[in-house]
This record gives sequence, C-alpha cells and structure tokens, in this order.
Amino acid sequence: MTIFAEKKCYTCLTNFFYNKMEREEQKKEVQVNNDMYRERFQFLLSVNDNIICQRYFKVNGFNKYSIESMELKDAIDEIVALIQNDLQSKSRIFLYYTSNEPIKLTGFSEGEEPTYFTYPEEIEDTYSDNERLEPYEVTFKFTFMMDNKVVYERIWDGTDYPKYVRNGVDLTNSDSSYRDREPLSLHFSVAIIRRMTFGREDLVYGIIRKLCEVMSNSYVDTCGSYTRSEQYGDELYYLSLYNKKYIDGWDAAVKDKTREYYVKLYPSARQIERIEKYL
Repeated sequence: MTIFAEKKCYTCLTNFFYNKMEREEQKKEVQVNNDMYRERFQFLLSVNDNIICQRYFKVNGFNKYSIESMELKDAIDEIVALIQNDLQSKSRIFLYYTSNEPIKLTGFSEGEEPTYFTYPEEIEDTYSDNERLEPYEVTFKFTFMMDNKVVYERIWDGTDYPKYVRNGVDLTNSDSSYRDREPLSLHFSVAIIRRMTFGREDLVYGIIRKLCEVMSNSYVDTCGSYTRSEQYGDELYYLSLYNKKYIDGWDAAVKDKTREYYVKLYPSARQIERIEKYL
C-alpha cells in the first residue's frame, strides 16, 4: 500500500513539472520577423530625417524595367510637386487666418463671413510664427525605396512653411477631428485644420496609385516601352541605379587582363591536342 502511494505521488509530481514546463514554453514570446510581412516597395516623407509618413505597398504585374526609367522619375517628380502644392495651400490658409494679431478666428461656416474677437493682451499667442530660420534649416525629404534600397530621393527647403503647418503634416487630409460637427462649435485649432483639409483628397492613396500605375505591365501595354536613356547634346545619359559609364569604363580598362586570366584557367588548344594524343 505504501509502495503504491509513493509511485502515485511520483507520477503526479512528474506530470506537474511536465505541465509547468509546457506552460512556460507556451508563454515564451515568439520573435516575429516583420520583414516577412512587408511589401517590397515603400515611400517615406521625412522632416529633418524624422519620418512623418511611411507606407509599404505592392505592385501587381511589376515591370522591372520601370525602376530605371524616365517615366518613373517623372511620376515621382509629380508626386513631390503634389505634396509641395498641398503644403503651400495649407500655409496660405493658415497665414490668412492668423496673420492679423491679436485678432483670432473663433469658427468657420461655409459661405459665411468668419467671426473674430480680440484676445486680452496678457493671453499668449500660440499661433503666430515669429521664427526666422536659415534656408534649409528645416528640410523635407521624399524617398522611394525598393527592397529597402533607395531608388529616388528629393529634398527641398521647408523653412517657408509656417511651424504650425510643418509640425502637423497629414498627407491623408483626414477629417476625423471635425466630421459630423457643427463648424461654429469647433475650437480654433480644429477649425483651422478643417479649413486646411476640407474637400482635399487623400494624397497617400494618390501617391501609391500613381506609382503602381507607372511600374506595372499595364503601363507598357498602354503607353509602349520605357524610356531608359536621354540624349543631351552629344552625350547620352542612362537612368540607372548605378553609374553605367563608370562600370562600362572599368570593364573596358580591365578587359585584357580579364581575358588573360581566363585563358590561364583552361588548357590551350595545343595542350588539349597533346592530352588527347598521349593520355
């Protein structure tokens, strides 16, 4: 009876430790490599190298020749111009409603004159922008990448945009902060966002759509082949991810030595004849 009890206790103890080890194993944090789930294409918008917008996306029917084409360069130039125009328009709207100190706009209503009132002098003005920055002290950068490698980068000066605008860049032009709300009931900070974004398209969606269109096989089917070189005067320039002229020049410079090297690797015709005759 005692032996049976000891055996039973030993079995229970073994099961207890086994179950405990199994539970601890299940609790271990599984390290997931997010790169496995990322698409190979992405674009980024940065301010002073701080990423403020990043999107991954895929291109159905991707044509590899599009990466080194004038058509892709032109499309990305148009995207940058689209972002710049959006920021410039918002800057004009913001300055229009905030430049007349100490008058502040209290609300907006479509088709009506805005309402103003005067703050007491002791109230701090949080919207006026009195910064005097040096050129390129604030820089915007648009980057297009494939397989985590930069294909295209464009940098421009952002010091002309008001601080309020460049610190609140939203390429989606979301209306979530004021949707279904009475314009006259909005706080000034929300009302100015409404005025700057009202009726504007989602630039993120437009950027991805434009990139997908120019890099897909359907673009070639519709518009023909890609332009991969441009003639300027007597020079022919290639749109390439590497310096084609440098590579071709290096290849020409070492061509003789390369041929000599490969010749030494293999027996000559005379040596082959001798081998076949005597071996």
